[in-house]
Amino acid sequence: MSQQRLLEEEPLLDGDFQNAKTPGHNYAESLDYSRPYNKVLAARLKNPPPQLSFCGVKAVTVVKLLATFLIGIVTGAAGAGLAAAQERLYHTKNNAAREIIHDGLPHGILRAFVFHLAYTETLVLIGASLVTFVAPAAAGAGVSLVMAYLNGSAIPDLLSGRTLIIKYLGTLAGITSNVAMGPEAPMVHLGASVAHVITHAVAVACEKGLAVWDWVWKYWHPKYALDHPEMKPSKRIVPASILYNDADRREFIGAGAAAGLAAAFGAPIGGVLFALEEMCTHWTRKTGWRCFICTAVAVFTLAQLRPSSKTGVLSFEGVIDMSSQDWFRQLPLFVLVNMGAGGLGATFNALHKAMFKMRAPRSSSLLRLLEVAIIAGVTLAMMFLSAYWLGQCIDIPNWHTRNYGFQFSCTNSYNDLATALFSNPDDTIKRLFSLGGRQQADPSKCYGRYPCYFTLRSLLVLCPSYLVYMALIGGLAIPGGLFMPAIMVGASFGGLSGLVLDYFLPSLNIQPGLYALCAATAMLGGVFRSSISLVVIVVEGTQNTRFLLGIIIAVVVSNWLADLIHTEGVYETDLEADATIIFLRPFPPKPLLPATAGEIMAGGIHKMKEVESVERIIELLRNTSHNGFPVVLGERPVASHDAFGSQQARSEAFDGPDGHGGPLHWAQDDSSPTPGALKGIILRSQLLVLLTRRAFCDARGIPVEQVSHHEASARAQDLDRQMRLFYRQNSFASHRRHMASDPKLLSQLGLEPKTGMLKQSEASARSSRANTPGHSRRQSFSSEQDVVAHLVRASFASFHRQDAESQAHVELHIDLRSFMDTGPVAVRESMPAERIHTMFLSLGLRHMVVVDGVFRVVGLITRKELDYAAGQGAWRRNRRASSPRRWDSGNLMRLKTMLVSSMMMKAPIVSIPNSQVLKYLKGSTC
Repeated sequence: MSQQRLLEEEPLLDGDFQNAKTPGHNYAESLDYSRPYNKVLAARLKNPPPQLSFCGVKAVTVVKLLATFLIGIVTGAAGAGLAAAQERLYHTKNNAAREIIHDGLPHGILRAFVFHLAYTETLVLIGASLVTFVAPAAAGAGVSLVMAYLNGSAIPDLLSGRTLIIKYLGTLAGITSNVAMGPEAPMVHLGASVAHVITHAVAVACEKGLAVWDWVWKYWHPKYALDHPEMKPSKRIVPASILYNDADRREFIGAGAAAGLAAAFGAPIGGVLFALEEMCTHWTRKTGWRCFICTAVAVFTLAQLRPSSKTGVLSFEGVIDMSSQDWFRQLPLFVLVNMGAGGLGATFNALHKAMFKMRAPRSSSLLRLLEVAIIAGVTLAMMFLSAYWLGQCIDIPNWHTRNYGFQFSCTNSYNDLATALFSNPDDTIKRLFSLGGRQQADPSKCYGRYPCYFTLRSLLVLCPSYLVYMALIGGLAIPGGLFMPAIMVGASFGGLSGLVLDYFLPSLNIQPGLYALCAATAMLGGVFRSSISLVVIVVEGTQNTRFLLGIIIAVVVSNWLADLIHTEGVYETDLEADATIIFLRPFPPKPLLPATAGEIMAGGIHKMKEVESVERIIELLRNTSHNGFPVVLGERPVASHDAFGSQQARSEAFDGPDGHGGPLHWAQDDSSPTPGALKGIILRSQLLVLLTRRAFCDARGIPVEQVSHHEASARAQDLDRQMRLFYRQNSFASHRRHMASDPKLLSQLGLEPKTGMLKQSEASARSSRANTPGHSRRQSFSSEQDVVAHLVRASFASFHRQDAESQAHVELHIDLRSFMDTGPVAVRESMPAERIHTMFLSLGLRHMVVVDGVFRVVGLITRKELDYAAGQGAWRRNRRASSPRRWDSGNLMRLKTMLVSSMMMKAPIVSIPNSQVLKYLKGSTC
């Protein structure tokens, strides 16, 4: 999280933690895509352990490839299951409705409406209840949140196993409940969740399996294992830690999202391009290769489980080919129709945005369920009334397939509008794309020489009504996407336009189905603003390249016109409506073009010295929610030692010729002796691990515990591993990173600010009892803070009272030099903000340090600073980040504490010297 702003940050006294606002109220946390490069990692890279390989392929690569295949298989199976269940439930529901209407009893239509109402309300309330009470992150399509995650924002519970299950069940309930929802967009979220769960499961399985393998290897080779611990199987394979870090998991989640869309449309290349164009902000050749493998496996699995998908989800038949002359003569007509469809897409985005103000608040579960029930009932009533009053009875044609076509109020014929509204949407879309085909129907109903299957009046009703349905339903507390409704609106508009043009221009070889296909593509372009990926998805979904020219025209025209009407796609609109997420645009906003780093940075930031006192570390962690702290060169020199604080290094640095100690000097890697110069950056998670593991030293950097070089090296490697796995090994932080910034956390640690030792309190005794086997499984926590407190206290179970008593007289410090990131991205104050925005996206940064001419830290830039600097605009609906101010918030924090203490003691405020006040206001300390 970025630096908190001055005057918005109240000092937290010891008794104020109960009422303090926790970072859990704002989920604007970021992911750590760039791994910290520190001395411990450098030592490990210089002497890497031998890697086990199979036929020249490293074990890590094999594990990653296995995870990729599993993600594709599970995602493809999920897509096949949704499609099969949707088809079966629609057919069962329509067969039951036919029997109710034509059973000879009176009021068959009314009884059918009651049946449909009960069926729809049951399904939508089941889906909404699961989302509202079990997994709120599963609501809606989920594509925008996955985009934000891949952009660098950590969103709690977005990809958890619970969200995955609820997303699948809720999507199944939504797409089969007669409301305007489709499974395509939720499949993207499902694929990303599958990737998250599988990578975690594979990592845990490898970790547990390697532990067993280590035990067996040590049992069979005890002497060799004692002499060569680096040859353990876990040392030679190490796949678990690889799959844990954010950078690797980003690749898998991006591949899972691509596989989800590929399984929905049967479009492997389209899924890869969609991930490149819409999902993944950071793209590499390795990411593209992983996405390609995953989408190919997903589509292959879908084809094996559902053979009908081999013909394409958007496939159609019977449309006559058009010659090059026909394309040229009808080009103006195609442009006009596609402009209209693109305008409908932009109109939907405007309606979707306007509906935000009318939605039930997320804090009220009852109102959200009531909203879902009312809108579902209203839309169903509108469908029945329109089908009853405006639908027309048409003789059943020879293309009639089993279980398709809804008789409704007709006898020995079908009601075309009721068929379009209540049948499986996939079948209806295929029939719309087949308008003008060679099959025979009743031409007298179609006002032209081609069989239309749906009358002009029905298409004229279907297009605007379905647009209203998808605007009302999009954004409800139920999983569901907008791809299918958008295709339905565009196809009905294009089919209607094609039939009208054919009636007035009979000399042209007009194909209404082809106009329906292009208009549906234009509608998708107007709603989602995709371009290249959309063309490939439609081509692969139809499995036909004959109409590629029309599809390209539709995409270009719709994107151009929609940008003039409404500047953002539906996903960007959803992101801007969520004030808790910071999303960096693919291109720098215009307000950043004239700005520089010095103008957008956050000044007065908290800094740490290379060897920092435990008191100050605890103070900063308790009173701020910052994730990163720049480490600067202190005013006093500290001891030189190697990366692991060994005894040999201490003796060389401090033992003089007589053995009584020599003078202190600067560390050997210091290239500049200027105090305040940037040395690195340390993360909050690293500080928490160092405090938890009691990696204490004195003010000179000499470790408190006397250990050998080998033990110190092993401990440093273990500490570094714990730091890199911090957000995955703690269950509270695996999906809720903001909990690591909770101000209550340091209070629950029970650390004395002066020494860092454990407080001997009843809470500590209770925590020790809580660590007995099986207790954590039986204990029920009332809040997330209780989970944090339990997990953190468990880390201190081995801390004994005699340790605190023996070291109580020592002012403890922590040496950050071995673990801080020594390669932070630092820029000068004159760096253009436009380049900074590009660097954040291309490098996956979380912090960027701003330095002056002598490399002293003057500010910090995070996603929050870039979001604020982007300014207000037509594209923004949410609140901007708070304004940066050039103050030392740490000094003012201390000043406020002194003023509050003075007022509580009824002492005059003037007792604080003016010079000290000026020092706090003007100075900047480490």
